[in-house]
Amino acid sequence: MQFDARKPLCGHLCHHGLDAPHPVFVTIDPRRVDPDYELALGHAERRRLGVEGGEPLLWLAPVLMSDTGATVNLRAPIVVHPARMVALQVLGAESAYTTAHPLPGR
Repeated sequence: MQFDARKPLCGHLCHHGLDAPHPVFVTIDPRRVDPDYELALGHAERRRLGVEGGEPLLWLAPVLMSDTGATVNLRAPIVVHPARMVALQVLGAESAYTTAHPLPGR
């Protein structure tokens, strides 16, 4: 699959953990919720991901589903460096985004 960081991913992604207890979680591209989504990466996060320049990164927002609907965590996305296959969850402490942003229905 060809990755283009400028275009939002379609739909959702389902992730399966390989190690016990084999967690499963769903994410979406945060730009599907807010087309202007932007969260800055700090120096420490860039170093841990191995970002050296303007490499494209994949931003994924965790989705929480419940009986009353779904919310998306825009404050603490998972950032993936696709070329290195390294990821980490970052916390936008100074962010106006919430951890439980309503996910609009279709």
